[in-house]
Amino acid sequence: CMWYLPAKLRMGMTATPKRADGKSLVFTKHIGPIMVEGRVEAEPFKALVANSEWKVPMVYRAGGMVPMFHKAGRTMSLLKSMSECAQRNALVGEFTASAYRKGRHIIVFADTVLMLEKFKEAVIASGVPAGKFGWYVGLDSKIYQGKKKEKEAEREASKTKPIILATYKMASEATDIPTLD
Repeated sequence: CMWYLPAKLRMGMTATPKRADGKSLVFTKHIGPIMVEGRVEAEPFKALVANSEWKVPMVYRAGGMVPMFHKAGRTMSLLKSMSECAQRNALVGEFTASAYRKGRHIIVFADTVLMLEKFKEAVIASGVPAGKFGWYVGLDSKIYQGKKKEKEAEREASKTKPIILATYKMASEATDIPTLD
């Protein structure tokens, strides 16, 4: 659409000027050479790892028990099983509650809203008040009530909560929540 707007100068911005898909030249030809480049130094992080008792469920196939079939794009049965593992949910709940008690602002990612609901229950069971949670999920989710504008306002208000529950699909790209650490 930029060709419909006459301008003497245009400024283009991208987070990926050097692209793995080979399209760097397309941006350079349309926008011009890189004039300003910014860098953000990543803060050091600490990764916490804990093993849960959850295992891929065994199912009966071809005359015997085999691990439940799953591959990219075909994981819903596996995710439902995973979300029912109370011990796993309790681990996530305690990690989240511990970070909350230290004054951190946290985002918890999961594939499904069901998983996030289970995590929320576990965090509340770990002593975090129910009013401390925000949701960053699709507007078609049962989480938000009302018309589209009301749902959008509710989702924006959720960004100010100390614990945000988000689906990967919703928060995987172009998510900017400055309060998170």
